[in-house]
Amino acid sequence: MKRMISVILIICIALTGFAATAYAAGKTTATLQNKMDQMGENDIVRVQMWVYPPNISEDQLKYQAYIKAGLSFDDAINKDMEKMNRYIIARRHILFELQENECREVVGQIGIPDERVKEISGLVVIAYMTKSELEAAAKLRKVETILFDEYEEEPTEAPTEASAEIMEGELYLDKFKKQSGFDNEAKWYGDEADDLLVYRELYYHKDDNGETDWALIYASSEVFPCYPGGLYTVVGNRVYKQEDSYYSPFGINYGVYDVKKDRFFDVLNMNKADYPGFGRAFDRYATMGRKTSYPNETGRLIGDMDGDYELTIIDATLIQRCEVRMRDWPEDDLIDPDGYYNDIADIAPLTYYSDFDRDGERDSVDATKLQRYIIGMDG
Repeated sequence: MKRMISVILIICIALTGFAATAYAAGKTTATLQNKMDQMGENDIVRVQMWVYPPNISEDQLKYQAYIKAGLSFDDAINKDMEKMNRYIIARRHILFELQENECREVVGQIGIPDERVKEISGLVVIAYMTKSELEAAAKLRKVETILFDEYEEEPTEAPTEASAEIMEGELYLDKFKKQSGFDNEAKWYGDEADDLLVYRELYYHKDDNGETDWALIYASSEVFPCYPGGLYTVVGNRVYKQEDSYYSPFGINYGVYDVKKDRFFDVLNMNKADYPGFGRAFDRYATMGRKTSYPNETGRLIGDMDGDYELTIIDATLIQRCEVRMRDWPEDDLIDPDGYYNDIADIAPLTYYSDFDRDGERDSVDATKLQRYIIGMDG
């Protein structure tokens, strides 16, 4: 009998060990695993670590939400819109708190220093982690998946169906100088003209045959005529609001070189449908304003809630939190607080930077649409 019990115990221990191993398997994606294989002891990599939802039953959650909302269990909240809203907000608030606690517990168990934790949003921890920390995280039952954060580095492929090259070059500079009139205007400036020109080819789009069919261009120079202020427009998901005059061959300093037509077009005056992937490419690479003394030339992305010039899962989570009143909507979320541009009809009903679906409202639908856009499902 004792021998049989011993055998059963050994089998149970073996199965337990197998289950623990199987639980950890596959938590790190192939991309992240490849990076881990190349990491040294002190190297760090930025990752998204997804944590399993907190262990709470629906009845427990409902009970806590009723208390937090100040409701009686006798309240028929399904017949009272105001009480229902209070209950929903309280429920979501409790869930967010529980999720954040789960994430912080995982961070503590792994031992990630606070200064390397970039953000905790819902069930996602974005942090800089060492190889040993990643290995420890993969063994924790509370950790579901660990992904390399693609926003840490420039992608090696453009966010379009066709292949592309992302680089800064000057393949078409001579054509630009001739077609834009730079050569003629530059005569008035002499040898200083080239020093006044900022020109970059930021992105090369490839057609199905692998040939470049268009390129995204940034250009700015004082040799060009001065554009008047008062410009307010949206390109891709970037809002441009210029209150001052500035010099540029293009309306907002960006243009497209159409390789097949051998012509440059201002992004404000072209049929964007003629250029596959333009919207996503412009969202990603129109950031030259960050590299010059004119940050307004970068515009601001609709949906960029944390102001890091990118659209990430953090932005979607912040919209959700503001919608359930866990945070106040940022003061700068209003695009036109002074009503200066109210007469620009083609922008309506866009009012808020958080209004990703541009329906005039800021709500959880915007967060959902933004999440789908980030992973390439929409847009």
